[in-house]
Amino acid sequence: MTKSKCFVFVVTGTGQFPKAMLEYDSAKALTPADQKVIDATFGDGDVLWDCESNHLRLNSVQLVTTSRFAPTRARWASFTWKVTDGPVDLDARQTIDTVTSR
Repeated sequence: MTKSKCFVFVVTGTGQFPKAMLEYDSAKALTPADQKVIDATFGDGDVLWDCESNHLRLNSVQLVTTSRFAPTRARWASFTWKVTDGPVDLDARQTIDTVTSR
């Protein structure tokens, strides 16, 4: 059996996270912290609104997918969220993270 290759990408946006995009891109949050950001966009206003700047708060979420067609940049943009990084092979991301954390 061949192991699926995983890719990581980052999306950035304001307002509620477009959860429908997770299924569309066969993606999920990379870490529990990323899932917490997704969930929080449906909760209180602290994650949505930056009181200091009086603007919508910009949130970034790392996602992981096994789809070689993801991310679908135009579809993310239709939800006013933007793919800002990736996709990067998960093995390459782990290597990058290891090097930069030293």
